[in-house]
Amino acid sequence: MVFGLLTFSASTFDEEEEAPKGLVKWLNIEEALQLFQDDPKRIVVNISTDWCLPCKQMEASTFSDPSLAKYLNEYFYAVKFNAESEESVTIRGNTYEYNNRFGRNGVHGLAIHLSNGELLYPTIAILDEYLGNPNNLSGFQNVDDLTLFLDYFGKDYHKKVEWDVFLETYGKNHVTK
Repeated sequence: MVFGLLTFSASTFDEEEEAPKGLVKWLNIEEALQLFQDDPKRIVVNISTDWCLPCKQMEASTFSDPSLAKYLNEYFYAVKFNAESEESVTIRGNTYEYNNRFGRNGVHGLAIHLSNGELLYPTIAILDEYLGNPNNLSGFQNVDDLTLFLDYFGKDYHKKVEWDVFLETYGKNHVTK
């Protein structure tokens, strides 16, 4: 599924503004898609909520790691998405909306879509080169584990080798370049 027209707003960095050194340059979905049109990179979505403790822990540890931040900023468009956002998001004629009947505080349809219907917080979703087919990783992730996931899908290892084989082959010795 290719993302086209999108309606969504949130305050993040301006297109031309750089993230402070060592920090992830978080975008909203609209900004990421606009940038993708001129310079295609994979889009990684951090799906979280305001009340999620593991989400806050990942923000404070994993996403504050300067090497991971540099890697994300260079090779991906990083999107922070609040799963309880009440703003509608329209992508290529498909509108994703907040639904107050799911979960304790409700959940946004885009979060359900990006997590393939198996939403836990936090969830990291990475879109393929056509901006569809989200692959995801749920729960708290440390820098090494998140880097492996980003490499597996971001560098197309998933097209050549199964995840278990990738982990056996690269696992703890994997160094991204």
